[in-house]
Amino acid sequence: MSSSNFYKTICNQSPAAMSILDLKGRFIEVNQSLCNFLGYSKDEILGETTALLSHPNEVEITSRKLQQLTSGEIESIQLEKCYLHKKGHPLWGLVSFTLIRDHDNRPTFIIGQLQDITEKVMIQQQLMESEDRYRRLVELSPEAIFVHLNGRIVYVNRVGIKLLGAKNKDEIIGTPSFSFIPDEERDLIREETVALLNQTTSKKLRHSIIRYDGKSLSAITTAARITYNGERAIQTVIRDITEQKMMEEWLRKSEKLSVVGQLAAGVAHEIRNPLTSIKGFIQLAKSNQEFKQEHLDIMLTELERTEGVIYEFLSLAKPNDQVKFQKHDVKTILTKVITLLDSQALMKDIEIVTSLGHLPEIDCDENQLKQVFINIIQNALEASPRKGAVYVHLDQINDDNIIIRISDHGPGMPKDRLKRLGEPFYSTKEKGTGLGLMVSCKIVENHQGKINFSSKEGKGTTVDIVLPFEQRLSHIEEGAVH
Repeated sequence: MSSSNFYKTICNQSPAAMSILDLKGRFIEVNQSLCNFLGYSKDEILGETTALLSHPNEVEITSRKLQQLTSGEIESIQLEKCYLHKKGHPLWGLVSFTLIRDHDNRPTFIIGQLQDITEKVMIQQQLMESEDRYRRLVELSPEAIFVHLNGRIVYVNRVGIKLLGAKNKDEIIGTPSFSFIPDEERDLIREETVALLNQTTSKKLRHSIIRYDGKSLSAITTAARITYNGERAIQTVIRDITEQKMMEEWLRKSEKLSVVGQLAAGVAHEIRNPLTSIKGFIQLAKSNQEFKQEHLDIMLTELERTEGVIYEFLSLAKPNDQVKFQKHDVKTILTKVITLLDSQALMKDIEIVTSLGHLPEIDCDENQLKQVFINIIQNALEASPRKGAVYVHLDQINDDNIIIRISDHGPGMPKDRLKRLGEPFYSTKEKGTGLGLMVSCKIVENHQGKINFSSKEGKGTTVDIVLPFEQRLSHIEEGAVH
């Protein structure tokens, strides 16, 4: 059997797509696998050059490579090339051409083998297109986006450069991850984000940022695991909330002033009563020219009560720019608030009924919780009819949380109005702004708690405030780190 016939037999029996070409690049044999791949019959291919099957963009390079092969410059060729199916759609193949020589070392023909890699190439193209679209979206994102790999920043978009006050990407790329976060917060943020490398969830963290110019910002970071250049990495999306925090603080202070103003009349009434008693005993002592011990004891008690009311009033009114989470007894906080509101309840002939259990102390800001309780209880007093009652209940619901339930027997409200409670400028009161409840909801949220409203028309409203015993370290909210 001649060498040519031998290779033709191998070609036709091979399950792989094979062909034999003469030294001018024309097909002298093709097997069925190649015909199936390209959609042509054997007769349509034999005698034709590779230009028939190649994509127009591939014709020149294929022809040049075959010339190098037949001239002896190279002994074999392997390349990925695009073919055109008979129906016109592109196909991709990994093709190798090998020059066959005779016994005298003269070139005789070329053996071609082709592997179908269309699916692989299409997946690669889709990935590249997807990555390109993702990159464009990231660059156009209004949020600052960073990618962290092996403890270093490997990518930042334009908004991220602006956020940090850098001149260009080169100032940021390669720097240690989270180097722009203050020392006291950095270790915790790093620990939480690095843990995401073995998780599929995302985390949202509040923290501070120190820009390159030294300016401090408040930010919320959403961190999640991604694949970057084939490796597990962390992507952080950072939003500057400095102005939002300033607005929230302004609203809190405004609402606090409003609360103080509403309490003023009640406090004046609360102070006038003991002062009247003291004045009467002094006048009695003056006329009798003597002080009785029992009268002195009553006057001291009344003065202590007056002092307590004034202290609570001033502690609520004084500015407090920093949120301070410390251990406090919620029962004591509620008792102080009820002392302030007792006079308002008495003027409306409403009883404040309490059921306050003895519970462990919780992490909280005492002043902010007072503001919440005053807002909610005062709303309940205003909604209650004369000779009604407002109920304040404190209990532990599980190992992690306590509940404060404040309820009244007022007119209640329909469901469509109930679901809007807590929205700014939405109020069920004629002259209300809705800011009191909005601020209260925000304070409870910053304490990692929940506030729920339930109501039935004609039966009253109940507000449940659920608070944790301890603040979770992974949830860095405003004021949690100073």
